[in-house]
Amino acid sequence: MRFASEQELKAAADGVLSEVRKKQADTKRMVDILRALEKLRKLRKEAAARKGVCPPASADETFEHHLQRLRKLIKKRSELYEAEERALRVMLEGEQEEERKRELEKKQRKEKEKFLLQKREIESKLFGDPDELPLAHLLQPFRQYYLQAEHSVPALIQIRSEGQDLPVAFLLGSKKYLMRRLLVEDRMSALDDVPFKVPRGFVVSTEPLAELELSVSACRELLLGSMHDFSLERKALFCTEAAIRGHGPYQSHPDSAADLLSALSQEEQELIGPVVALGYPLGRTIVALQKTGRQSLSQFLGYLSARERLLQQGYEEGLVDEAMELFQYSESKAGEFLRLWEQFSDMGFQQERIKEVLLVHGNRGEEALEELVACAQ
Repeated sequence: MRFASEQELKAAADGVLSEVRKKQADTKRMVDILRALEKLRKLRKEAAARKGVCPPASADETFEHHLQRLRKLIKKRSELYEAEERALRVMLEGEQEEERKRELEKKQRKEKEKFLLQKREIESKLFGDPDELPLAHLLQPFRQYYLQAEHSVPALIQIRSEGQDLPVAFLLGSKKYLMRRLLVEDRMSALDDVPFKVPRGFVVSTEPLAELELSVSACRELLLGSMHDFSLERKALFCTEAAIRGHGPYQSHPDSAADLLSALSQEEQELIGPVVALGYPLGRTIVALQKTGRQSLSQFLGYLSARERLLQQGYEEGLVDEAMELFQYSESKAGEFLRLWEQFSDMGFQQERIKEVLLVHGNRGEEALEELVACAQ
């Protein structure tokens, strides 16, 4: 099915470009006709010279003048048709890319719906169907108690604060791991108040154990792969982080950040959650999401990283965003566009004209410069 859609898109693109290609073929035929006409006049001139007939020099000048004028006209038409073809190709490539994105989003949406359905089936088998549980059921108070954090911020804060009072061994999840760390570090006195005995089998080595390493990406994947819905916790944490960052370079008002976050859908909040946790400003993340649309987490992070790298090179923020949109969020093409734009701007050319010429010539600096110089003259 995907192959058929690709063939249809290719056929549509060929149909749009056929008219331009026909014009280009006509210009090539005109060039061949001029070349043949010049050769024919040369042969006739040689034949007349052998007969003793010599045309005046003014005739040669007139013929050469008309010939040069026609060549310039054909060259100008050829360049115009080539620019039109490139513009059509860019437009068609953008439309094809949008079509591929729509198909990918549709596929991802189906996969997510399938995953949510499987999750609901598993939860209904483990805990029962919540729709079938009547309000007067005996287990209804217990269910409300264990789900209160999803509907109440004070309840969420209370549960999280109670979790801080748990013993260290419970948080680590392994009493054996704690005892081995204490043994190898030769701190037996720390076990004086522990109400359990230490078996000798635990003392296996005196070498220090490696530290437990958890990268940010691993934590993010662990959070995303969890079956529990942390949407309420994420919302509270995002608002808190936005308020804490108020003194930084990306200062944003907490109320405005909360308003922006509340305006997002559940899917969009889950997408920007790990991004904000990595240190990106909440306001800029939401604006970037609105510009790029919904996509995968890796693509969204790639866009933000590329945007930050271009901003660090000293380009204006608005120009960087415009370049990323023009070149379908390609960092290399956008960076080349910004470099040439800055170079030509320093030469004194008009900025709008620079952008138009670079788009037509596909970031080819020499051709763009020639056209800019020709237009300036």
